[in-house]
Amino acid sequence: NQEIKKNYTVNVVKLSLFELIYKIVSNRKIIKLINIQYPSIGFSTNKIAAFKPHVAFILAKLVGLKTSITLHEFSSLSKRAQYFLKIFKLADYIIFTTQYEKNIGEKTLFNSAKTRLIPIASNIPSCQKKEKKFDLVHFGIISKGKGIEEFIWIIKELNKKNIKFRSALIGYVPGADNSYANLIIEQCTEQKCELLLNKSAAEISNLLAETDMAILPYPDGISERRGTALAAMINRVLVFSLRGQFSSEFENIAVLGNDKNDLLSKVLYYINNTDSFAKINDSAYEYSEKRNWQSIA
Repeated sequence: NQEIKKNYTVNVVKLSLFELIYKIVSNRKIIKLINIQYPSIGFSTNKIAAFKPHVAFILAKLVGLKTSITLHEFSSLSKRAQYFLKIFKLADYIIFTTQYEKNIGEKTLFNSAKTRLIPIASNIPSCQKKEKKFDLVHFGIISKGKGIEEFIWIIKELNKKNIKFRSALIGYVPGADNSYANLIIEQCTEQKCELLLNKSAAEISNLLAETDMAILPYPDGISERRGTALAAMINRVLVFSLRGQFSSEFENIAVLGNDKNDLLSKVLYYINNTDSFAKINDSAYEYSEKRNWQSIA
C-alpha cells in the first residue's frame, strides 16, 4: 500500500481470479478506481490468464466501480487479441505507455477523450557501482520476444573465439508455462552462463552494479517502453541492443546494431576498447535519471 493523497491509498494486488473477485466485491464501497493491466503475464499460453483482465473489468463495471485499463504493447497484439479489447471501450480511462501506442490506439479503437499517456519507468533502483563481477548479462522476464535467444547466440560466438568473460541471465520465470524458460535455462547452462533467477528488485540492482554490459536485443528494437534498458542505464551498465522503428533517441545512449552479427561485432570492439564508450554511458545515465517513477508522477 502507498498513500498518495490524504484519504487515498493505492493497493497493488496479484491474486488468483477467485481471490480478485472476492477483493472487488468485498471492497466495492471503498474502492475509488480499479486499474487493470493488460496483457497479464502468461496471457499467450494460458486462456484463463488471457481473460482474467476482462473478467475483472466486467465485475468492476457490474458493481459500479470507476475503471482504467493500462494497455501494454497494444500495437504488437494480434488482431484476435485486439478484437477482445473492444469491451474496454467502456472503461473510464485507457492508459498507454508510449506516445506511439497511444496514437495507434486512438486511430484504431479508442476515443481520444478517454486516453492518457503514462510512460514506463523502471522498478529497479539505482545502486552505486561496484567491482566488476559480470562482463555481460541479460535480464527480465524469461519469455519469447525479449531477445534472449540472440543473447545466448552472442555468448556462444564469444565462447567459440575463446574469449574470457563471465556472463549471467538474471531472469524472472513466469508461472503460467515453464517450457520456454526450461529450454533457455538448458541453453545457458551449456554455454556456462550463470543463472540468477527470481531475484528481488534490490538484488537485481546490486547485480547490475557489478556488470559492464547488458545485451538486450529486443526483436522490434530498443524503444522508450523497455524498462529493462532504463534499469541498466540507471545502474551505469552499457546497453547493447538492436535498432528499430522507435530507436532514434537511443543512438547516443546505447550501442545499437542492425542485426545480431552487427551487435556481436560491437560487443567484440567494446571488449578491446572499453574506455571509448564512457561518454555513451554517462549520457545514458542522465537519460534514465529523468525517467524514474518520481519524475513521471
